[in-house]
Amino acid sequence: MNINNKDILIKRVLELSDLIGPSYREDRVIEYLVKEFRKITSNVEVDNIGNINAIFESKSNPNKFITLFAHSDEIGFIIKKIENNGFIRIERIGGVNRNILHGATIQFINENGDINISRDGF
Repeated sequence: MNINNKDILIKRVLELSDLIGPSYREDRVIEYLVKEFRKITSNVEVDNIGNINAIFESKSNPNKFITLFAHSDEIGFIIKKIENNGFIRIERIGGVNRNILHGATIQFINENGDINISRDGF
């Protein structure tokens, strides 16, 4: 089977979309990106706030290179309170537009791993 660049790109976008990485919990996204970039270049660094910097040098001209700089977290929420009736009160992290939340699926992360909560379960 011959996989072309379009198929590879689609696969990578889907893999990245499936990773969970809200602010302060973006370790999985960083690990994925660093692993993938290191397949192409050894010049990959992550700073103390999660920015990834990768330099891709030209094989034909040592004076030419491409620098990729990426920040890896996404918008998310933090649970502020769980009511006795099970209602979960959340607060936004990042620039979440409230208008897109109705009927959305939310995925919670806890110290034991990921828990998927579907809108069908409410």
